[in-house]
Amino acid sequence: MFKEVGPGGEHYLVVVINKPEELREYKITSDGKRTLLQIITLNGFEDTEGVAVMRGRQVAITEERRGTVVVVTLPDRPSGQNMGRRVSVFKRDGKTYQTGVSNGNSGIEGVAFNPGENCLYALAEKGPREVLRIDLKTSVVTRLFDVSRKISEQDAEDLAGIDYVSELNHLMIMSHKSSKLIQTTLQGDIVGTKNVGGTQPEGITFYPDLQAFLVISEPNTVLFYEQA
Repeated sequence: MFKEVGPGGEHYLVVVINKPEELREYKITSDGKRTLLQIITLNGFEDTEGVAVMRGRQVAITEERRGTVVVVTLPDRPSGQNMGRRVSVFKRDGKTYQTGVSNGNSGIEGVAFNPGENCLYALAEKGPREVLRIDLKTSVVTRLFDVSRKISEQDAEDLAGIDYVSELNHLMIMSHKSSKLIQTTLQGDIVGTKNVGGTQPEGITFYPDLQAFLVISEPNTVLFYEQA
């Protein structure tokens, strides 16, 4: 979810589709109504699984089977009669980061951005489960913490979606097979867990005020949760 809030209190959400490879950007009003703003075709991308908003119109997109994270800039948000339009971005115009993960359909899934450290966090789904840190300046990829020691398979059989909450300096990690959201420190210590719904919950994003969050579930479902 983008950080900015519209003049009427609306928020802006971008979600990724993997077949076909595209992004969809929505406006969400205060009563939860979603309006499709644009469909962004991802030319040159393959098996897109995760997306993270970075600075301005910049986003990071994961390619699961290729084990890559690609940073691109999106077209400006449309208005008026242009709403619902279809536009394109090209992988060749972005920057590609290689994670070294090559687990096929169990490869790189979710991604999150930490502006303070200028890095991305990317999840390897399983075989093994990994939380990776990608330094955006040097392109160096390191393991953030040992998932097998910090997060049991009972809490997270796999790793699917991730969000970084800068106000807490915590990660929010989604497991779709366990239907659970796990809140951790950057060292992997579990702060809390929450069961979530959805046929296949894959993505997680928090509202800027942290009072609510959205779970993105396949097929094409968005679930709203208020914080207790």
